[in-house]
Amino acid sequence: MNSLDYLKDRIGEYGFYLEEDVVKKLYQYMIMVLEKNKVMNLTSVTNEQDFIDRNIIDSLFLKKI
Repeated sequence: MNSLDYLKDRIGEYGFYLEEDVVKKLYQYMIMVLEKNKVMNLTSVTNEQDFIDRNIIDSLFLKKI
């Protein structure tokens, strides 16, 4: 399973609904952050699945508040 599919699955697992273009933008954001993280310490997370779980999904829970 690629990371975009993993992101879509995780969003659905937690009952969030996001438009397809929003999911793609979140995915692109993740790729940019992880790429920049190679030369600048932005986050301790270094793989895509952990980034999805620890950053994107965690942030979406704020939407429910």
